[in-house]
Amino acid sequence: MRTLYVGLVFVLATITLATAQEESVPAATSVETIRVGEGLVMELPRQWMKKEPRSRIVEHECFVPAVEGDDTGGRVIMMHAGGSVTANLDRWIGQFAQPDGGDSKEQARLAQQEVAGQQVHTIDVRGTYKDRPRGPSGPSVDRPNYRMLGAVIVSTEGDSYFVKLYGPEKTVAANEDIFHAMLDGLRKSDVEGDQPAE
Repeated sequence: MRTLYVGLVFVLATITLATAQEESVPAATSVETIRVGEGLVMELPRQWMKKEPRSRIVEHECFVPAVEGDDTGGRVIMMHAGGSVTANLDRWIGQFAQPDGGDSKEQARLAQQEVAGQQVHTIDVRGTYKDRPRGPSGPSVDRPNYRMLGAVIVSTEGDSYFVKLYGPEKTVAANEDIFHAMLDGLRKSDVEGDQPAE
């Protein structure tokens, strides 16, 4: 009888723990149209989970589920950008250190394309990410084997918009095509039926 009681307690505890873990992860959402600058919209991938932004300057934030082999998922943030394209790309590169002491700028891959008449500058960089989970003024936390896919969208209206995905390399690699497909879907919001989320 005692064995049966102990077994029931273990099962109930396991169910409670699993429920708590599920509640800590945002629920998956359907495709949502979001505003990414003056007169521009794009679709959030359904594989990502939209959540409340960690910072007030971030307009949209998503959680990217971890793939097998990674202990944590990725993070996507989107916001209006200030400063030049070059300054921002250099700042993102500076957030990474190379295990061999090399120059992250030499390792980073930069590209430029035009989407919906807008200039989109992209970056792909990896290494040890100097994360600041408590904000720019908080302490830095080293995240080895991280990767970032970033984009600066420069609109014809003159404003710029940041889109960044960063996290463990395997998780980011699994979402690389999804990230670029989202950027390729950038369009002007005067298309009938667009209802961007605020």
